[in-house]
Amino acid sequence: WRTRLQRNVIGPFSPPLIAENQLTVAGMLRGQGYATTCVGKWHLGWGWPKPGDDGKRDFTKPIPDGPTARGFDRYFGTDVPNYPPYCFLENDRTVGIPSAAAPVGRDAFNMAGPMVPDWKLVDVLPGLEKHAVESVETAAKGGKPFFLYLPLTSPHYPIVPAPAFKGKSKAGDFGDFVVQTDHVVGEVLAALKRGGVADETLVIFTSDNGPEITGEVKPGAYDRLKEFGHASMGTLRGAKRDVWEGGHRVPFLARWPVKIAAGRTCDETVCHVDLMATLAAVLDVKLPADAGVDSVNILPALLGEKRPAPLREATVHHSGQGNFAIRRGDWVLILAPTGDDNRKNGEPTWFRKDRGYEPHAEAGELFNLATDPTQKKNLYATETAKVHELTALMERYVAEGRSTPGPRQKNDVPIQLVKTAKAGNPNQKDPPPKNDAPIAPKTVTYKEASGEELRLHVYAPADAKPGDNRTAIVFFFGGGWSGWNPTQFEPFARHFAGLGCVAVCADYRVSSRHKTTPADAVRDAKSAVRYVREHAKEWGADPNRIVAAGGSAGGHLAACTAVVPGFLDETGAKDADAAPNALVLFNPVLDTSAAGFGGGKRGDELKPISPQHHVRKKLPPALVLHGTADTTVPFKQVGAFAKAMRDAGNVCEVEAFEGRGHGFFNHPDFRKGAKSDDYDACVKRATKFLEDHKFLPARVPQK
Repeated sequence: WRTRLQRNVIGPFSPPLIAENQLTVAGMLRGQGYATTCVGKWHLGWGWPKPGDDGKRDFTKPIPDGPTARGFDRYFGTDVPNYPPYCFLENDRTVGIPSAAAPVGRDAFNMAGPMVPDWKLVDVLPGLEKHAVESVETAAKGGKPFFLYLPLTSPHYPIVPAPAFKGKSKAGDFGDFVVQTDHVVGEVLAALKRGGVADETLVIFTSDNGPEITGEVKPGAYDRLKEFGHASMGTLRGAKRDVWEGGHRVPFLARWPVKIAAGRTCDETVCHVDLMATLAAVLDVKLPADAGVDSVNILPALLGEKRPAPLREATVHHSGQGNFAIRRGDWVLILAPTGDDNRKNGEPTWFRKDRGYEPHAEAGELFNLATDPTQKKNLYATETAKVHELTALMERYVAEGRSTPGPRQKNDVPIQLVKTAKAGNPNQKDPPPKNDAPIAPKTVTYKEASGEELRLHVYAPADAKPGDNRTAIVFFFGGGWSGWNPTQFEPFARHFAGLGCVAVCADYRVSSRHKTTPADAVRDAKSAVRYVREHAKEWGADPNRIVAAGGSAGGHLAACTAVVPGFLDETGAKDADAAPNALVLFNPVLDTSAAGFGGGKRGDELKPISPQHHVRKKLPPALVLHGTADTTVPFKQVGAFAKAMRDAGNVCEVEAFEGRGHGFFNHPDFRKGAKSDDYDACVKRATKFLEDHKFLPARVPQK
């Protein structure tokens, strides 16, 4: 939680999360003469090659900044089994070239992306088992101390038990996958025994979170509870991603025959981050000031030594959506209205009722785990002194950049302790930014056509006034020129109004309501930009700092306002009147010729409004955000357009969203199934583009 990853997990083809100079457990042990190996999942980012104009990556070259650049001598595994690229990786190379397309919708492939031919998800776990066992056998003969980090891909989705384990559990595929996981661990222990090093080797077996929740493509904890009567979290409340105990409290087993007595248990609270300080203590190594800033030596707990006080002062929890909790002794404080981080996929109503969980209206949750281990009684409103105590401790941990003794350190990014309510109540919306647009936007008519008034919905900052010289940004909705409405881009408009822009959502004619053609929509888009330019000063905007934006067909219209000449309805209007000063396009249609979008039906009918065929010099800078798995508007359209723009000396930046299909950019409130992470990433990238090209900050002083 001290890194840039303040919520969720990193996506496919993300850059490294661990800084290049950050000491890892593997790096420390390698420095002490250990042979270090990682076999399994490496969900921490790599220096992946960027996609070319054709949307493809060059997998023939080494991939830097992976495990072998973070302390490991050797690596074998997968990035994430349910993320592309679908292949094994060995050291800094793919095993084979991912040249095929994953069969999305079959065999548990649920994300598009490159795949090595004949890749089978069921082969992943056996492959990891084979290499883990071989690693132990080789190390046992090598004469050096060794470290094996084995982050298994099971029993995480995709749930694909091998044929030999099918039916073994009598609890479905998930149960069988657990049986197979147990088998893999057993094979590693057997390899230690065969190598004659079992007694001297410390083996730690644990999990990274509670059971998976119910999802659209995978059975989860509550499904399995209902079907098989088995709850992986036991009586604890919550599941994966939650900060309740069921989401974070997991088994921790340690086996070290020469040091640890078999069968002993310990109630000490420990955390995964304690591995660094513990192994440093085993080897009598002094850690640098910036290493293991939250790591505590738990060796006394492993060895069964009696202690007058707990080893850890407190333990910080961080949920999937970035909500914090802090536990000290028996008390745990959740710095959010609820510990349920799973929103629509959270606790089912029947589950809450069965277990007696009551709703509450407090800003946070406080539980005493000694008297209330199932976290039913929220004491936030009554134990205010404890709330203040734990809040102050959490604030100190953030401010000092560490929770252990030592010099103050700097966090990678600023830490926001109390998040907005995204992760809790799905019906509760974020409060608007300080300078956000009013709830009711101003609506103006910019044109009359086909017997109807066409309107602009203007989201202006509350303090905007004439002469402010603010950036204006005009959004055009998608829908194939046939449907939908301006509300599609309302979340974007409110975001940029909150940054000080005058944001506009434009209506235009569509075939389903007006019996019009795409060319008519182009005329309307140009009229809208022209109207914004004419009225910019009275709204507090700069007529020479106008951005046109849109998605799909709306992206096409935005591009046309800048690229396609003509199609002007107003008498005496010129192309420059309707041309914006920058473009932000979300999976736009860029080629409407016979070779492009819809060409099979229309031929070259729409070629006159094809941005691809009108690229020329001195066009405004453009940003295109596009999913590589878009089958509606294939990514190759983006590559061809970007190349044409660059060849003409224009700026065209392309942000490829790996494995994303058409409409990925939408806010979940508008499109069911859209991901807030994708929306957030698009907003962030668009914001950076506008900053780079001096459209943000939105307001510039008058000369």
